[in-house]
Amino acid sequence: MKRSPRNPPNARDDLDERLQRGFRYAMALTHQAFQAEDLVQDACLRLLNRNKAIELPVLLITIRNRYIDLYRHAKRFPTNSLSSDSNVIQLNPASITTREEDRFVDSDILSKSLGRLSMEEREAIYFWAVEGYTANEIAKIVSLSRNTVLSRIHRARVKLRDMLHKVNAEVVP
Repeated sequence: MKRSPRNPPNARDDLDERLQRGFRYAMALTHQAFQAEDLVQDACLRLLNRNKAIELPVLLITIRNRYIDLYRHAKRFPTNSLSSDSNVIQLNPASITTREEDRFVDSDILSKSLGRLSMEEREAIYFWAVEGYTANEIAKIVSLSRNTVLSRIHRARVKLRDMLHKVNAEVVP
């Protein structure tokens, strides 16, 4: 493809990177790939309909706001699942190795443990651990005080540690 001034060499790569980061953030919120894809697509459509550029901070805020809207809607208008156990997360302790030198946390168990956190805690952990933002930067993104962000990160870390220790205790006698 021939590059022109209207199509600089990094424009497409930069957009792909922003969309990937938006998808990772949406995954941190929803914990389901199809819902994360829908959130990113919906956020992009909303930005384009308002003639706004798809810049990372605006994209992340739009994803977050849309997720909150959908969450509130689901609470107001709940749907009944066909299976009664669909909302119960089952941890699989057998997927952690039992040999002391090979002990590690299976990504499945970590993913399920993250799914048990509240949306606010998952969001804080995502920005802090995955994206590497500081508490001040996270506070600006989610429009909260730095202390609230620090509190959420701390609570999420404690909950994750307790869940993972519980799984390890079940596997290793």
